[in-house]
Amino acid sequence: FTSHDSRKRANAAFLIGSYQIIYLGRTPEEAYKNLTLNDNRPFLPFRDASFGASTYHLTLLDCLFAVNKALLNKFLDFDTFDLQEYEHFEKVENGDLSWIIPNKFLAFCGPHSQTKIENGYPLHSPEAYFPYFRKRNVTTIIRLNKKVYDAKRFTNAGFAHYDLFFTDGSCPSDHIMNRFLEICENVTG
Repeated sequence: FTSHDSRKRANAAFLIGSYQIIYLGRTPEEAYKNLTLNDNRPFLPFRDASFGASTYHLTLLDCLFAVNKALLNKFLDFDTFDLQEYEHFEKVENGDLSWIIPNKFLAFCGPHSQTKIENGYPLHSPEAYFPYFRKRNVTTIIRLNKKVYDAKRFTNAGFAHYDLFFTDGSCPSDHIMNRFLEICENVTG
């Protein structure tokens, strides 16, 4: 698919397979079968974005099942997706935030103690996020990384705040996963 580079080939196959699921109504298995019909070379598995050794791999078929599940559960809905908002807020200078599940899970770059530019990289204080969070009914912040800001800045502004630290790029423990789900299932907003 467009290249002998195994990474480009896997990415192209993912896009082609996703198109088949989203627009042609195919199942993940049907899409995958179409991609492997005349070529028995395996696809390079996907992995996390960290630089260390990968502790797990996701196959192309795993990823196609995820696209299908997201579509079925309306996590992926092009009728309601706001491309302009996405392109604005995914930029670091605008907060580096993205809805994982629309109106339920918002991922954002961990705030810093103050808003500033450091080595050409924009850093945002907790207060920089308040207007958007209030507008979009974000009520709870769960910090998953190291502490570089005081959580009271969120709680004093009316947000709930929890710390569930685990090493970036690693898998969280069962305890952290269960606590994360418990918090998410019991908050409003």
